[in-house]
Amino acid sequence: MAGSVTGAAGAVASQGVDTLLWLKGELGKAFELGADIRRIADATRINSERLQEFQYTFQNKGGISADELDRALLRFTTVVGRAAGGDQIAKGDLARVGVDASTESLLAANPSKLFEQALGGLAKLPDDVRRASAGAALFTDEVGPILATVADDVLPQLERLSNEAGRLGFIISDNSITGLSDLKKEMDSSDKLLATWKARLAAAPDETLRDMIGVYKEILSQLPKPESTTASRTVPTRSSYSSAESRTP
Repeated sequence: MAGSVTGAAGAVASQGVDTLLWLKGELGKAFELGADIRRIADATRINSERLQEFQYTFQNKGGISADELDRALLRFTTVVGRAAGGDQIAKGDLARVGVDASTESLLAANPSKLFEQALGGLAKLPDDVRRASAGAALFTDEVGPILATVADDVLPQLERLSNEAGRLGFIISDNSITGLSDLKKEMDSSDKLLATWKARLAAAPDETLRDMIGVYKEILSQLPKPESTTASRTVPTRSSYSSAESRTP
């Protein structure tokens, strides 16, 4: 009887190790997504949650992937920086879409609002050729002309779609990104512990199982807490923005 209990405990512990390895892999994926969002947000000075709202909106209404939009925003940030530094070509590119390109104005501007203002001015240009040219100058040759085409349709729906992104769980909060980063460091340090557990299972499954339960509790206690505005949140992938397209009216 004791042998069967020990064997059962060992089997449960073995499954627990495998589950923890799976959890580590999933957290790694979430961390990579969060780190990428944080990197672009820091580079563009756009709030990470607002950045994800832009990504969701332009994916669903413009067919522009998150990676493509990131490149466009990085290019726009470069143009703004050059204009603020006195570059006359960059100043002219911004002025063409109605953006005040004075150094004082650019340095004081909210980056996300500046992006929206540039898109609004882009949409108002009188013909397709000028819109495509201005879009390419501000947002890359690849993405700029597409943004120029869809801006007029997307901008009026931006706030509605931003709210939808949050409601559907497509936004990772900045606090959660930080929490995932901290947890990833602890999970990375657990590799040797997992190997030790594997080795101990046959000899001491009961003790190993107790140790594992303690670690599980510690990990769960450190997971980012759900935001008060969203009862249940999912961690999106960059490709998952498009999965909501069928739900977007």
